[in-house]
Amino acid sequence: MLTIFYNKKALNDTLVIEINKIYNTIKTVNNCTVGYDNEQISFINIPHISHKYDLVEGYLQPTEQIIQIVKAEATIDLTPFIYEYPLIVGNVIACQPIKDSHLHICDVDIGQNNILKIVCGAANVKKDIKVVVAMLGATIPNGLSIKRSKLLGYESQGMLCSARELNLQDKFKGSGIIILTDKYITGTPFTDAFNN
Repeated sequence: MLTIFYNKKALNDTLVIEINKIYNTIKTVNNCTVGYDNEQISFINIPHISHKYDLVEGYLQPTEQIIQIVKAEATIDLTPFIYEYPLIVGNVIACQPIKDSHLHICDVDIGQNNILKIVCGAANVKKDIKVVVAMLGATIPNGLSIKRSKLLGYESQGMLCSARELNLQDKFKGSGIIILTDKYITGTPFTDAFNN
């Protein structure tokens, strides 16, 4: 999962790109700090970003500007880490109703010790089901872009998807979110949307 964050004051003017939370090696590349999990890039920290670039603060999308900054400063191409439909198989490990609403706040395990807080309004959401999670930054098949949001004061870090949103009504019947069978493994990419 690609996460891009910039906060000038809190992060000492560093642009942080996280691809994977696990790393075992750290190298310096052109004054940038790059973490690796074996040979795979885990994170990139680009310091003193405001000296050359004008960025808004907060969570950022992998725009062409960001891709060019990373290429220029760390000589790394982010393109392979950007997916058109980043959909992951998740497991709802907790599901609590939000008072005076039809919404629920869910803890969703997406593997590798990653637990996302996701607000869901589907009537069929509950604990101990496998679901399709659209990650932040995703553009799902119905054209919706997934962004970090707040609903009734609860932050949502992704979206649980329905068959309609993924154009998969022929494969998954019923309303509400898709509930996956045990053949789907938590933390793996959900590929049915690609093969439709």
